[in-house]
Amino acid sequence: VASAQFSTPQRSVRVLDAPGHRDFVPNAIVGASQADAALLVIDGAVGGFEKGFSAAPGGALGQGGGQTREHVQLARCLGITQLAVCITKLDTLGDAGYPGTEAVQERFEAIRQQLEPFLKKAGFRPGAVQWLPASGYTGENLVSRSAASELAWFQGPTVTEAVDTFEAGDRRVELPFRMPVAEVLPKGRELGPAAVAGRVEAGAAMSGTNVRVAPSGRIVKIKKLQACGEPLTLARAGDAAEAGLLGLEEGEVRQGDILCHPNFPVPVVRRLEARVATLDIMVPLLKGREVVVHAHAAAAAGQVAEIRARLDPKTGQVQKERPRCVTRNQAAVLVLDLERPLCLEKYADFRGLGRITIRDGGHTVAVGTVTELLEFE
Repeated sequence: VASAQFSTPQRSVRVLDAPGHRDFVPNAIVGASQADAALLVIDGAVGGFEKGFSAAPGGALGQGGGQTREHVQLARCLGITQLAVCITKLDTLGDAGYPGTEAVQERFEAIRQQLEPFLKKAGFRPGAVQWLPASGYTGENLVSRSAASELAWFQGPTVTEAVDTFEAGDRRVELPFRMPVAEVLPKGRELGPAAVAGRVEAGAAMSGTNVRVAPSGRIVKIKKLQACGEPLTLARAGDAAEAGLLGLEEGEVRQGDILCHPNFPVPVVRRLEARVATLDIMVPLLKGREVVVHAHAAAAAGQVAEIRARLDPKTGQVQKERPRCVTRNQAAVLVLDLERPLCLEKYADFRGLGRITIRDGGHTVAVGTVTELLEFE
């Protein structure tokens, strides 16, 4: 996931650019799991939005259609509640035979009318969604607008103004230290041979602090902390940080590991219970189905070991105990067995480490939260 840093009058902002192509949805999951808010970039060119928002015949999301729907659902289910929808490439309408300000405004409103009901269904409150046009080619409405442009009709915020209104998420500094490894950095002079980057989910750490690396259990020392290459004295919950680790060699830490407090280690599990919601899937979830379970920056192959209950999606009440299968747009309680251990927490204890995404064959089939940790490594 590409990363960049910039500042607005109110915020210091870290941008995580998640790829839109369906082959890179796991990368998008890693990015969204670290985010407080999302900027959904929509291709407003003729046919662009329709291609991204379409679904394959039969309604299977992400199976031959675009990725807009899947990315929206993943973002919401990974804890993002704040969203700005940025419609771009409206300046290309003239080249496609639709010149003028009126055509640009009509296209903007048409996209909004189609997308808004889906965002609401996905769980985004209308009041938490901002709508704005912008041009990456001309820079129009990124930080300012020109009265002579085709976007002069728009009276809403610029992209930077929209970002300024986002609120920082809940910073759980009072909990034991937790930092998932989102990226293993190349060997360097400043951070040494074992260097990692990620977002601190809970607690805080300083240079010289001892931490445990899970799942290996190795106790190491933080040699140095940085943020975007600049020295960092203290990394607290919510901060993006790079850490050099003393006591490890290159290759001894990997993406998906977690740095944690030595006396309060993160659970390492092979079996878990999760409350999930299926997406618009074509093939029902059955006991024994092989899947891939994604959590924060980690992923592991696994299997649906049990379907304990099917739930009412609105109330959460049990509709049926031990059903044979779970079909599209249903809620259920599953037990998942993992082929290799993952570092997980119950959602009730650490939200950022208790969300999971279930995928199969390159498609997201369900999303949910960890309710119980059943078998430890």
